[in-house]
Amino acid sequence: MHQVLPQLEKSCLCCNCTFCYRRPFEMFKNDLGYMNQNVKVVGRCAGLTYDQLGSTHHSIDDVALIRTIPGVMILSPGDL
Repeated sequence: MHQVLPQLEKSCLCCNCTFCYRRPFEMFKNDLGYMNQNVKVVGRCAGLTYDQLGSTHHSIDDVALIRTIPGVMILSPGDL
């Protein structure tokens, strides 16, 4: 991932919130956060939006976990 991103001016990733941070957390932390990459990660359907799909789709700790990564800014619709 870090080999491709420096060649791009702007990069964006959009997916269900749980799959943006929980499963790829180490790559998110190392390749985006620690490398200070200019990437916009958009997590949709946060919280219990997908509660009918089970606990693997619950995104209740997303902000808490991502806040531990230096250099990452979190914007939430409540911030606007």
